[in-house]
Amino acid sequence: MLGPLQIYVYVLIATSIAHELIPNTAKTASIFKRSDLDLEMCAENFDVHLDKIIRTDDSLRMGARYLNEVDVSSRGDCLRLCCQTDSCDVFIFEEKSPGSCYLFHCGLPDDFKCKFTKHHNYTSAVLTINKHLNELESQIKLTKHEKDLNRLRKPQPDIQDGTSSVPPILTTTQPKVVPATSDSAAGRQCSRYQFECRGSGECIAIYNACDGIVQCPDGSDEGPELGCPGPALPPGTTAPAPTIVPGPVFLPSWNQEQAPPALKRPYERTGETLLPAP
Repeated sequence: MLGPLQIYVYVLIATSIAHELIPNTAKTASIFKRSDLDLEMCAENFDVHLDKIIRTDDSLRMGARYLNEVDVSSRGDCLRLCCQTDSCDVFIFEEKSPGSCYLFHCGLPDDFKCKFTKHHNYTSAVLTINKHLNELESQIKLTKHEKDLNRLRKPQPDIQDGTSSVPPILTTTQPKVVPATSDSAAGRQCSRYQFECRGSGECIAIYNACDGIVQCPDGSDEGPELGCPGPALPPGTTAPAPTIVPGPVFLPSWNQEQAPPALKRPYERTGETLLPAP
């Protein structure tokens, strides 16, 4: 039978053990819950503000969530606890040893639901990588949805000996009209204001084509296909006289008995004086 003193000692021991186990149990329950963020990456992406404390009532009214409170020995332990706690993106640490570590979820930077104010001996820290995590999570979800959709596709049969069991799909396409181009136009090197000689490819001024003077060695600038007149004669030569073809001669219809009328001279010379004819 235990005496009163022994019972008291056992109660003290049990109370001491319970006091040590309860905080550890709460802390252990929060460890390794987070699966969306590496611990080291999380620890490197906290923006720490000294002498700042959260405005609890205002933040909760805006939609922030209080997650947990644990007594820890340092600010680093509070940071690690937040990194290990699911949805934690803000922690508040009371700068003493041991100090209280408060964990909150305040949301993305474009919809941040927490407010802070100055206060000595308190440190506030905000996880700045939270926005990138949300984008990464969305990208992972999209990738998963894409894979789920691709699984609906039927597997393609193996093609052997150049044949396939899939019937060919006949499609009709509108013929494409291609403007006809000649070989000379395709290989044309002259500008739009130049004429290209057909044989040599030499470029001459456009106004020298079809001007009656041969400029190209092959004469293509005065060719008949251009509708040009004949080439000019070389210097020192004259054009041949035109050929006269004889035709019928029409004479005045005088009477054969009558002599043709005499030709009158308007003036005749007598000495040095010109007198009118009689």
